[in-house]
Amino acid sequence: PSCNYTGMAQMGDWVFTTCVEIRWLILRNNHLLAANIRQPDFRFQIIGDPRDLADPMDAISVPNGLATSPDGALLIADYNLLADAGIARATVTLPDPETFAQATAHGQTVLPQLTGLQRNWLGPEQGLSTPNGIRVSGAHLYVTDGGSVKRFAFDAQGQIPGEGVTLWQGTLAVLDDLMPYCGGVAFTSFLAGRLHYVAAYTDPETGTETFEELYAT
Repeated sequence: PSCNYTGMAQMGDWVFTTCVEIRWLILRNNHLLAANIRQPDFRFQIIGDPRDLADPMDAISVPNGLATSPDGALLIADYNLLADAGIARATVTLPDPETFAQATAHGQTVLPQLTGLQRNWLGPEQGLSTPNGIRVSGAHLYVTDGGSVKRFAFDAQGQIPGEGVTLWQGTLAVLDDLMPYCGGVAFTSFLAGRLHYVAAYTDPETGTETFEELYAT
């Protein structure tokens, strides 16, 4: 479809992307697409029927950043400028590799299945309002949220039990994508057109963690 592609993440051999299809400037239809890196033509296809009015993806205002959680779920940033929003958690069932290989050999299509979606899995109660970019690194989830960069910790069950830690905050800033790097995080400031890098430092005596901006374009 004619899409604004807003996020991308990989799970095993499968690459997922989120799509916002807009018609006549007002009608919005959200999709989740997938492609397998072992397909010869690496073709993205919509999961489910694109005409399905009950598509769980349509519960999200604007699906933006996309990441894979430690327990194998897809995390989708719900970017909403009209109300507080959060991060949705989508449960995806991948095809069995042998079944996929046999289907591909016969020219048939087998796709992952979207079996559940929990909107605001991580939401305003944890301090989020307009999440945009999201990345998972180890046991942490990094999020750009309006003018802030936040970090959340996963527990052993793949859940996030508490509020996040603010790594950086800017007045009137609108932050976009980000990438954990060398113990810190690099992120883009959309309005200012700048790239920032913030590093974490833990005092060896007190155990206090602080975050310092080491670089900005």
